[in-house]
Amino acid sequence: MSSPTTGYTLHRNYTSSARLNAQHLLWKEALGYNLHPCIDLPRDQPVRVADIGTGTGIWMMDVKRDYPAARIDGFDVSFAQCPPAEWLPDGVNLRPLDLYEPLPAELEGVYDVVHLRLFFVVIRNDDPVPVFRNLLRMLKPGGWLQWSEHNYESWSVQSVAGVSTPALDEMMALMKATGLGRWVPGLSNVFAQHGMAEVRKELHPCIPHTRVYWSQLQFNSNEEYSYLAMDNSSPDAAGPKLRSLIHQAAEECRRGAGFDFTIEVTLGRKPPA
Repeated sequence: MSSPTTGYTLHRNYTSSARLNAQHLLWKEALGYNLHPCIDLPRDQPVRVADIGTGTGIWMMDVKRDYPAARIDGFDVSFAQCPPAEWLPDGVNLRPLDLYEPLPAELEGVYDVVHLRLFFVVIRNDDPVPVFRNLLRMLKPGGWLQWSEHNYESWSVQSVAGVSTPALDEMMALMKATGLGRWVPGLSNVFAQHGMAEVRKELHPCIPHTRVYWSQLQFNSNEEYSYLAMDNSSPDAAGPKLRSLIHQAAEECRRGAGFDFTIEVTLGRKPPA
């Protein structure tokens, strides 16, 4: 596997959407929240929330149940995985946005909360600062940024007694070799260096019983990647080889093994004007 150099390298079809929706449920179970408890929003006022890289929009729908008066905008470069706009709850909207382009003036200083997660496959050159600066511009003074990630350096393979894991070990080595997410541990420093207040980083270990579920999602995304970004010109090419490895790893997982990792949540508040 090689590190992607030009943005998103996964499908936007129905199986990909099902993966993202299942991932949301696991992510929420690991963290215990959609919005961190320190983000004290009134539930009866039209607070403004931005969900960056909204994907299927499922995080927005979940937050809307918790904050029914909130106005939530979901941003992405594609809405192929979202419900049609006519089916969205009142106060939930979709807006196209590429964070590597100049931020439209009408989005500056608008949001009480900006949320994003799993941008580690999108960030270019291991440098989150260009994206961060646009996120900071979107916040009102006093607004919160919540950015959740994992990086492959935190990953390990765990198993019950007697289960060997050569395929899972090889997959993990391939993923770590991409270098994806090596910038994540320093994200809180980026927040602080740009003047954000109340900066904190929290670590959420993988819940043991969910290791199998997370591993299954990883098999799905790696299989997608093998078709979209790898050589599939012959049975011995990199794509078919990775898919064969995934099938072996899935069998190890079925016998009692799986990936383990830590989610990192970084929070900060834009200083009041």
